[in-house]
Amino acid sequence: MAEAEEPSGFEYPVQLGIAYLFLGGYVLRSLFVVAGLPASVGVMLSGFCFSCFSQSEILAARDELQELAFFWVLLIAGLEIQVGELRPYIFIMAWGP
Repeated sequence: MAEAEEPSGFEYPVQLGIAYLFLGGYVLRSLFVVAGLPASVGVMLSGFCFSCFSQSEILAARDELQELAFFWVLLIAGLEIQVGELRPYIFIMAWGP
């Protein structure tokens, strides 16, 4: 007799799982902002909670998603820099060890 394989997580489309992750992160972020707490903590909390319920395809792509998130944070931080705020010591700190 062949043994039936147990599902390793919930079965739903990967796109829907990522949409749930974004929606949960946005909702918790908004709740933390309203409560006067750091918004990033709410996003990290939603990611931690979602890791318990995510399916294997999303967990397999975790490294790529982390690289994209890191790139996104650097992009947002770079776009917030004003030209008037740049001073010579900032360039020295950026290029020095």
